[in-house]
Amino acid sequence: MFNYFIILCFSLAIFVTNTSFASDVSEEVVIPSQQVELALTLPTRVLHTLSQKHKKRKTNISSIAFSPSGQTLISAGNDIRLWDVNNGKLLKTLQGNKGRTFAIAFSPDGQLLASVGGHSRTPDETVKLWEINTGKLIKTLQGHKGWVWTVAFNPNGQKLASSGIDDTIRLWEVSSSKLLHTMKVYQDDVWSVNFSPDGQVLASSSSSGTIKLWDVSNGKLKKSFLAHDNWVMTVCFSSDGKLIASGSYDKTVKLWEVSSGKLLHTLQGHDSVVRSIIFHPEGQILASGNDDKTVKLWKVSSGKLLYTLEGHEGRVLSVAFSPDGKIFASGDSRGIIKLWKNN
Repeated sequence: MFNYFIILCFSLAIFVTNTSFASDVSEEVVIPSQQVELALTLPTRVLHTLSQKHKKRKTNISSIAFSPSGQTLISAGNDIRLWDVNNGKLLKTLQGNKGRTFAIAFSPDGQLLASVGGHSRTPDETVKLWEINTGKLIKTLQGHKGWVWTVAFNPNGQKLASSGIDDTIRLWEVSSSKLLHTMKVYQDDVWSVNFSPDGQVLASSSSSGTIKLWDVSNGKLKKSFLAHDNWVMTVCFSSDGKLIASGSYDKTVKLWEVSSGKLLHTLQGHDSVVRSIIFHPEGQILASGNDDKTVKLWKVSSGKLLYTLEGHEGRVLSVAFSPDGKIFASGDSRGIIKLWKNN
């Protein structure tokens, strides 16, 4: 254990010293004691390795999510699977969308699951709502034209946002299945949507490299800014709603101040497309998964790289923290999910 502590601290010193921002300012970095303490609580130990591989078809774990209790993990591939986080056992399998399921979202009360997906050549133009306890499909929301890429519940679970290839974001009322607003994005695939913690703002990211902030109450655009030089594949709010993180085809992760739209940090270190990002519930750490088969853990306040998780043999397409932040999950393009625990 002592030798591991020495190796870890030495590795961290190398990572922090070698990490630079877009400003190319070089400086000698001294790791404060609190940063070492933070690093030693990172999820660096594999708790379980779960397989969702299909015998005949390639399985991409394109989306994963923890239940509000943190006891269940849901993963989306050729079907939807529910796993027991404590022992890694499969609890239930849902058929999912036609073909492959692209994205899933838990309702805040843990009772419902939303999913979107489709075949590679034939889109499923719907959003499906499932009852978790029974595995029963209870609602199908129709309105999109073409593939639907992503879905998200608002914090109180009363609204649902979906977006896709038809240049629209659609906001639904969950109880009635009523379409509340259609937000149009001109000739631009919307890859990711995420609600602010207070539920008043919806962030979206798209192929044009932009991030847009929408007023949930009326569906109107509040703010738009060019965030990356390439497709923005993923966007998410910090737990306090003050920051937005974005991940892109340009191999970077960026941290933004919501109120001003100011770029705070550019996180560089990935060798390929950044597919997914997530803030730790306490807001001090940001995790990013990408096509170089690794997950990187960053310190939010400084933008410094803390640790790189290795072990996946496929592209890391999805990442998630448990609600208490003690368990971290990552899913890859070979049907493998890894659950990581704080060391």
